[in-house]
Amino acid sequence: MTVYSHAYVNLFSSWRFLGLLLIVAGLFVATTPMFFAISYSAKLILVSSISFFLGVFLAFSYEGLQLDFVNKRKREFTSVLGLKFGEWVGIEHLTTLSISSHSRLAQNTPNGITPTLSAVETLFKITAHSTHSKVFTLWFHKKEKARQLGNLMSGHFNVSLQEHLD
Repeated sequence: MTVYSHAYVNLFSSWRFLGLLLIVAGLFVATTPMFFAISYSAKLILVSSISFFLGVFLAFSYEGLQLDFVNKRKREFTSVLGLKFGEWVGIEHLTTLSISSHSRLAQNTPNGITPTLSAVETLFKITAHSTHSKVFTLWFHKKEKARQLGNLMSGHFNVSLQEHLD
């Protein structure tokens, strides 16, 4: 693997979830004449098409980070319908690469006021530092994925991996 892509994707984040809702709404509006005594009209087709295509655009757009191990560079990208946009930037010599775990209380607040569900969530963070600054941070839900990428990066960037896991 020469280029690793890490997407900052959460299916139920605001824009992606709105996109999924718009897709469902577009399909519902398009199929309404099948179930009710309504005829197809230009307005109905226009509304369902706009809703559907805007939903697809939102649902399949996300941001992320790509690492090119061969050329030792990174790119913060925005993916729109599978096309990735962003400039490649060279990575300075990495001095530290660490994996750490962080636990937090995750709450679901559907009405904006009262949390309905709460659970302790553990996230695993890979942080890469150069001599002068933090180069990047990647978050994972699974320890195995974080360790696997950490070991891969350690070998490609020739830096030791420090683990600070609970």
